[in-house]
Amino acid sequence: MTSPQHVVHGPSIDGGSTVFIEREFAEDLAHTRRVLATAPTWEELRTGLSAERFAQCLERLQPFASTPPADDAPFAPGDLLEYGDGDWPEWPATEQLSWMPAEVQAFGRREPTVLNDDILDFDPADDDAVIAALQRAGYEVTRDDALVAAACGMD
Repeated sequence: MTSPQHVVHGPSIDGGSTVFIEREFAEDLAHTRRVLATAPTWEELRTGLSAERFAQCLERLQPFASTPPADDAPFAPGDLLEYGDGDWPEWPATEQLSWMPAEVQAFGRREPTVLNDDILDFDPADDDAVIAALQRAGYEVTRDDALVAAACGMD
């Protein structure tokens, strides 16, 4: 028997909705955002991120550079395509649409955004029903405001 997927939830950036994130993905997003916000050089970025996340950074820099920056070159997250407009790293409210079962998504509202992909918006008043539906679908669900905030870039 496989262990259930663990999901964390907490308030969204505006506090008006709830976000549900697979724990492992939330931890990766929180770590990635922390490194992006604090790495002063490309070496610290490279050593702080997983190989996959660092490769994603290089892909987002590629239109501007034919070779990777030197380790001692200053790093600024704004140098990466899609960072400034919120398309990368991934947005948890959008990612809910990729993993959450349809019967759980039905508790939310799919909302278009001006520049980015649609988001799934959950009213906090429906948290108990969403949690129960996720549990019926085999998920463990825990509230973790700090992890959700970090994964959403709010810490």
